[in-house]
Amino acid sequence: MSPDFWNILNAIGAVASATVAAIGISLVVIQLRATRKIAEADLILRLEAEWVDHFSATYQEFLPGAKWAPDGPGPTGKDERVAIEEYLEFFATLSALIDKGLLPLALVDEMFAYRFFIAVNNPHTKDIVNANKDFWPSLLRLYSDWSSYRRKRDAVVVNHHDGLLG
Repeated sequence: MSPDFWNILNAIGAVASATVAAIGISLVVIQLRATRKIAEADLILRLEAEWVDHFSATYQEFLPGAKWAPDGPGPTGKDERVAIEEYLEFFATLSALIDKGLLPLALVDEMFAYRFFIAVNNPHTKDIVNANKDFWPSLLRLYSDWSSYRRKRDAVVVNHHDGLLG
């Protein structure tokens, strides 16, 4: 066999090798994207499950006609104040996830807007946060950012005049 034959065969082999490598890289990218989507879906499901498991009863106390509604008597005793602080801490954690780019505010808004604003725009909650405002910077930042986000979209910010910053 002539040297030209081997040169052509080497060139064909190099092209085939480059093609296989390109296909392999494409498949890895597709797999990484799929893995990321699965991880995002898992995070969403875990957030909702965490909220339902731990904060559903607290949320119900903020609803109209309930004990902690704006016109209700508010929390009585340390345990109820702690329940509200834990509820708020969940949202402070969401704020950290948003700040790190791990969770988009748009998604958090879809999932938790009413549950967030019904609590933070409540005078009883405002009293709790204001008593220790220095310990709630992420919650206050989230409130400000989220309120702005909703106003830009002409979305309701529940009872804004009573809010943490209002």
